[in-house]
Amino acid sequence: MSLDSTSKKLLYKALYTSPLMAVPSISPILVRFEIPLDIFLFAFVTQSFLVFLIWAINIWIIPRSLARLNERQLVLWRYVVSYACALFIFIIVREVMISWIESDSSPIEVVNLPSKDRPIPYYMIVLSFSINSVILIIMDLVTIQEKKAIADLENSQLKLKNAEIINMELKQQLHPHFLFNALNMLKNLIRKEPNLAEDYLIRLSNFLRVSISASKSNTVLLQDELNLCIDYMEMQKTRFGNTLDYAIHIPEEVVSAGFVPIFSIQLLLENVIKHNAMYKDAPLQIQVVYDQKEHRVQVTNNIQKRETMEDSTGMGLDNLAERYQLISGDSIKIESDEKVFSVSIKVLSK
Repeated sequence: MSLDSTSKKLLYKALYTSPLMAVPSISPILVRFEIPLDIFLFAFVTQSFLVFLIWAINIWIIPRSLARLNERQLVLWRYVVSYACALFIFIIVREVMISWIESDSSPIEVVNLPSKDRPIPYYMIVLSFSINSVILIIMDLVTIQEKKAIADLENSQLKLKNAEIINMELKQQLHPHFLFNALNMLKNLIRKEPNLAEDYLIRLSNFLRVSISASKSNTVLLQDELNLCIDYMEMQKTRFGNTLDYAIHIPEEVVSAGFVPIFSIQLLLENVIKHNAMYKDAPLQIQVVYDQKEHRVQVTNNIQKRETMEDSTGMGLDNLAERYQLISGDSIKIESDEKVFSVSIKVLSK
């Protein structure tokens, strides 16, 4: 928020508080003197204008006249000049009003009106101090609110930038171990099965292309994520053969309209392969299904724990949960029993 917006807010408050402060400031006159209604209205309008004038001096004139002072000096002189201006205005107006009322054209009949030769009564000092204090308090409150709003906005922007940085760092941790295994597999296939190596290379290049092109993306179409998963799983089947089995069952209308965080489902598949053993007589079975009731994609596998673990990529479910929270504000859902392990993520809308 700029100074202009702060000034507009203060101007708006000046417009509706000036009449409100004018009424109590002229009330002592009504207690002492009986004045006609038209004179009261004149006094009310005049006093409202005076209060608004003090507002204007505090909003525009004083800040500009003291702009060259440092912050510590400004705090002191702002109040000194403000109260001095308010008192000066009320003294001038008092003298003008007394002169007018004492004139022959005055419609007010008064008794024992204070003489111009007498000292300024303490009422004028109290009145100017009170009105100016209320104005300064309101201005300080508005200024504090504006500064807080600016600070909150800057904090939100910093949090967003920090979240983006964290998300990028987490995505950069995705695939180093996978790529190491893929390149080793490709080397073996080129030597032993050149035809199969060509298909494997195409899938690997598709996978890497998505990784590079999606470096600035947080979410992708579910269709694109599933295509990525198919390339990944087909490469894994080439590596592990019949010891690995997978199936994807998601309605077409969900696939074409839903969104998920990039590499989210692929990471779940990678996590299953990393933590489970595979045997010819007991293959690892992975199902990717859609829960229509909760609008979530669920990755389920039979539990066959490895005796020795592969080297970790550093990503894991914890990092996925963090990424998902940063991107969508939602959480992943993990369920497990002795035989089946499943993780599900909510399908997002764009």
